[in-house]
Amino acid sequence: MSLGRGVLLYASFVLTLWAFRGAFASTTTPTPGSAEGSALPGAWIWVVALFVVGMPHGAYDLAELARRSGSLRGTVFRFSLYTAVMLACALAFFVAPAFTLVAFLFLTMAHFGRSDSVHTRGATLRGVTSAWLRRLLAYAHGAVVIAAPFFFQPVASWAPFVEMAALLGVDASLPAAWLSGVGGTLVFAGLGVVALGSVYLWRRGSPGHAIESVAVPAVAVLASAVLAPVLAIGVYFLCVHAMLHCLRVGGAGNGPVRAVVRAHRQSLPLLLPSIAIVLALAVPFRDLGWAPALAVAFILFCVFATPPHHLLWFGISRGEVDRPGM
Repeated sequence: MSLGRGVLLYASFVLTLWAFRGAFASTTTPTPGSAEGSALPGAWIWVVALFVVGMPHGAYDLAELARRSGSLRGTVFRFSLYTAVMLACALAFFVAPAFTLVAFLFLTMAHFGRSDSVHTRGATLRGVTSAWLRRLLAYAHGAVVIAAPFFFQPVASWAPFVEMAALLGVDASLPAAWLSGVGGTLVFAGLGVVALGSVYLWRRGSPGHAIESVAVPAVAVLASAVLAPVLAIGVYFLCVHAMLHCLRVGGAGNGPVRAVVRAHRQSLPLLLPSIAIVLALAVPFRDLGWAPALAVAFILFCVFATPPHHLLWFGISRGEVDRPGM
């Protein structure tokens, strides 16, 4: 997928959802911690992601573990460690739900940044040579994507996590001013760092990467300003993060459609039980409505699954191999 086409498709999808927002999402304001009126606008995007591109990109991890292990015994051992990390995260959630959920958000900033930023995605990029500076630029990318919804719509952005904590009888409500303040600080600081990195890339003769490094976070901010938070993050997760991952693991030489299909096919052994787990997790949230319940359950599943997923792909995220751009 070419740079210009990818950014244009992402921006067009965001604007289309905004133009037809009445058809795509309820305008009901979420009421965190209560069933009545707590339907999350835009939750449907996570229902789509559960079956297409989103969950499959993570479920491919088992195929990657098998590829790296080279034997059934090695695969079982590595997957046992992977599962142990997931279970440890689940235990952390039960012991300290609010802390675990906040930690998850910061880990997601790092994961989205390291996976999606142009600075940590291409080995041949004529960009920053310092590893820690590349990672700083990547973290800035991820911070903008995750923090922007909290800046524009703090209460609605935190609402899914309040629902999760309420499941354990914990009130995880946070002041809107605090959420917006932290979100705004991360957004503006992140955009400043991203802009500096873009200027550097342009001066080093990589105008395409320079534009992408600014355009993708900018569209994410736009989405956060005009769409419901759950929808804004869901669109990025589906159209940028998970899609790029599927294109990479599916084999760029196969063409985009065949690469995505291949990634889905190889993800099936872990995809099916993962969907079953999300369906089970959705049961306690059923009073929210079927789509919001699945959305909250899927995000809660990500709280448990993102740490081992991030650890698995940490080496690839260092920019040691080329990965497809937008």
